[in-house]
Amino acid sequence: MSGLLALSMGSCVNQDEITETPDENGIVINKDFLMTQAFDVPLQSDLVTVVILEGDTLAITDVPLTVNVPSDISTELTRADDGSWEASDALQLFYVNYADLPTFTPGSFIHEEGSLLFFEDSFHADYDYNDLVLYLKAKIYGGYFSCTDVKIEVNVRGIALGGIKHIGFGFTDIKGRDYILSDDVRRDYFSGQDGMLNTTKGVAHVPGIEEGEKPNEKRDNHTIIYKKQRHWLGDEFKGGYIKYDEIRIPDTSPWFDGCKYNEVTYFIIVDDNVKLYIASVNAKLNNTLPYGLQIATTCGDFHYPIEKKYVGEAFPNFEGWLKDTKNNKAWHKNPVESNCIKHNVKDHKIY
Repeated sequence: MSGLLALSMGSCVNQDEITETPDENGIVINKDFLMTQAFDVPLQSDLVTVVILEGDTLAITDVPLTVNVPSDISTELTRADDGSWEASDALQLFYVNYADLPTFTPGSFIHEEGSLLFFEDSFHADYDYNDLVLYLKAKIYGGYFSCTDVKIEVNVRGIALGGIKHIGFGFTDIKGRDYILSDDVRRDYFSGQDGMLNTTKGVAHVPGIEEGEKPNEKRDNHTIIYKKQRHWLGDEFKGGYIKYDEIRIPDTSPWFDGCKYNEVTYFIIVDDNVKLYIASVNAKLNNTLPYGLQIATTCGDFHYPIEKKYVGEAFPNFEGWLKDTKNNKAWHKNPVESNCIKHNVKDHKIY
């Protein structure tokens, strides 16, 4: 199944559905390794709330809405004297009149969010977290009476593929239902290119670019939409088609609880249907490092380790976070450049 969905909805998972007991392979989610935090968007009567994260619009809503934001930012807000805005270190909230947003539909929300996903593809991992690296951008539409039929438009961009296994990709929603977005990430997100991709310095590949006309494709639970997309490799411009998924998730949440579409968790599928989730560990092996990491971001550069370089050597503060996940939450923002590959979210350059 080709596909791209995966909502950047963050990895704020439904612990009752997924994490109470290990599965038959010993895989269990350790919520201490979740690197996002839930943020309930404040509302004011007869106004629309506009949420800005790191300079990009995260949400526009006049209905109860929970979104995911990075765990290393503050969500404690300081309010302006006139009450027209609130802000923390990375968040800005503006309370706007309906007349100033003529295209906004009252009683609804629009939410756009980005995430980086890093996976290990083996029980006995080397923890360089480049077996699969994806960037996801999702736009979600819903509202009071449409949370039972949330519409999601998602672009998944392949960044690096250091694994040689056959890998699938998907997510589990709040009701415990699985959505398989790709049964072959190499084919769907890396244009079928052979070998290890974007895991060593000096050799870069353009993932996810396909040339030629592409009609939309209907799948079991989503529609694949092909759109023209710019892409840069270093200083070289590339063009082509990037796949988007349009998905409707039914019965997400009762309307009076707000829209809880963000309570999903991503996974990869390896070794004959073994699922390795974001923030999951193996209880049988007593390993202490997660098989997957998720970082919420919308812009700027990010880094990931080069091939066979342990994540602690690429990010010196990682070990401190591993021992105490309440501290060192920004470990990923302090890389050792020589041990990492850099990618820019905005212009998609790979260095």
